[in-house]
Amino acid sequence: MTTWQKYLESLEKNFIWRCFLDKYFSLGRDLNQRDTIAVRKTVSALIKLVYPDGVFTKEEVEEILVRALEYRRRIKEQLKKMAGMEFFCN
Repeated sequence: MTTWQKYLESLEKNFIWRCFLDKYFSLGRDLNQRDTIAVRKTVSALIKLVYPDGVFTKEEVEEILVRALEYRRRIKEQLKKMAGMEFFCN
């Protein structure tokens, strides 16, 4: 398999999980754009690590999504402690 084929295959897997995420889950309006991007990237990374073959169920993705949202909440709490007013409004 060539490098180009591997690249296209990785894009296809990335597209498949994103469609799956958008089809079954909504992140809501409470997250700003920065948080939404961070959560999506975290979900993407965790799915690739836990399910490298690309086979997963809705319940498994839901569990990963819940963890990603919790991780983002913890990061924002730490940023508020470190940077003070810069992250207070978010």
